[in-house]
Amino acid sequence: MKNVLYIVARLNSSRIPKKNIMPLNGIPMIIRTYNQAKKIKGVDQIKLATTTSSVDDELVKLAKENNIDVIRGHKEYVLDRIYDAALLDNADNIIYVGGDGPLIDPKIYSHALEIFLNSKINFLTCYEPQTYPGGYDFNIIDFKSLQIAYEGALVPSQRINMFSYFTFNESHIKKYNFEHSDDLSHFHFSLDNPEDMNFFEFIFKLIDKKNIEINLENIMCLIKENKELFDLTKKLFKPKANNALFNSTHIMKGFFEDIDFLLNKSLAEVDPVLRERYVLEAIKIAKIISS
Repeated sequence: MKNVLYIVARLNSSRIPKKNIMPLNGIPMIIRTYNQAKKIKGVDQIKLATTTSSVDDELVKLAKENNIDVIRGHKEYVLDRIYDAALLDNADNIIYVGGDGPLIDPKIYSHALEIFLNSKINFLTCYEPQTYPGGYDFNIIDFKSLQIAYEGALVPSQRINMFSYFTFNESHIKKYNFEHSDDLSHFHFSLDNPEDMNFFEFIFKLIDKKNIEINLENIMCLIKENKELFDLTKKLFKPKANNALFNSTHIMKGFFEDIDFLLNKSLAEVDPVLRERYVLEAIKIAKIISS
């Protein structure tokens, strides 16, 4: 049984270009994320999963200088990139870590992986509903279930957001929502927007100065004890959503674009069976996001 962890990152971000190599108190974010990921127990191999775009050459160079294995794939479709990587690596189970989440807690991730391996789960997530802070993306999936998504995804966003296929499509896989005892979903610990930078710069100065071990308990203590940090954190609070995907403006925009994509495909399709499939898929997505 081979468990491969992929850190998903690229430099061509529209909101924060080159964010994964931006220094956080002097250390590039991708290195900080990798240093947390390599402490997760039960992982057999860790790879940076980036794109074949020349834009990401700088990221690849930094990774290799720090002895991080790299695999390159599709420029936009994370699902395709990870599926191809997992196929090449003969991975039985795939652990996803976002490159923009440098505050992840290895002990909690280790516990999530332990639950996944011991409970005959096909897909472990934390999105439905989200109870952990943003940036704590618990997504663990076996290869067969990943293949279901890869072969079944009809629309672009389900290939860009690699697990969203299972939000819009019923399947026989066994899903498990990994939840925290307290609802911390309004906290935001991933570098998604420019306004997040002030929080990250401040917290890593505190972490490095005090030599604090990065885990969820310590991060929450820092926020409670430091008013300036708490005020920065409060500016990043997110509203509650039944599914974390619906808390992101750019992901929601992608879902609406999917409907447009499917309707255009149906208009151009001559096969009546396929045409009906595209229309029904568009209706299904519209119903889910409207609810």
